[in-house]
Amino acid sequence: MGILAALINAITLILVTLWIFYEAVQRFAHPEPIQPLFLFASAAIGIAINLYIGFGLNKEKENLNAKAAALHVFGDVGASVGVIVAGLVILLTGWTPMDPILSVGIAVLIAIGAWRIVRETTDILLEATPKDINLSALVNAMKQIPEVGNVHDLHVWSITSGIYALSAHVQTANVPLSECAPILIQLETLLRDKYRIGHSTLQFECYEQRGKCSEIDGLYCQMGDEGDHADEHLSITPAEKG
Repeated sequence: MGILAALINAITLILVTLWIFYEAVQRFAHPEPIQPLFLFASAAIGIAINLYIGFGLNKEKENLNAKAAALHVFGDVGASVGVIVAGLVILLTGWTPMDPILSVGIAVLIAIGAWRIVRETTDILLEATPKDINLSALVNAMKQIPEVGNVHDLHVWSITSGIYALSAHVQTANVPLSECAPILIQLETLLRDKYRIGHSTLQFECYEQRGKCSEIDGLYCQMGDEGDHADEHLSITPAEKG
């Protein structure tokens, strides 16, 4: 629900920026009179309240919903600052185009931040591989654990903001399944400490390794053949969606 709320919030911000663009175009054609005292007072009150709320929300760095709300609040702060600057310029020079120009600038900044949140929330909802996870490096790190011969059928995704999950098949050489508990503990520790993957589902396959994961390219992790008598094993699993 938090991810859906963040997505709706970000989309709402984008719609608001479109409305601001429309109003700015209207102001270019038909400048509005400025009432300096009312404008400055309301903008100052808005800045103070929104800064207090924004810094409180900004403490929740891993909460995507809070991040989207903070972006909304700091957008309001930027708008209030723009109102004061535009008011001063118009009051001192009488140059009314300053009002819509600043409005467009603020709208662009808000839209850029909102679009980033839309992309991040969409990746989570589509179970895409997190951008800070390098699948090739992750497989190589797992294969450094003693007795781990190969890793395939690998999928890494986000459950929610900052919470990653992984599922994979792990091949071991000459290790009975009953003795795989220490290997499991080492793998889980590696995934948790180095890659922040707190939820992992690992299926052990206890037979002699005959192939190796030759490449991870986009959606697929393919097992290559070695030798004329090698067993063919092709694993096609979504490593990244979206």
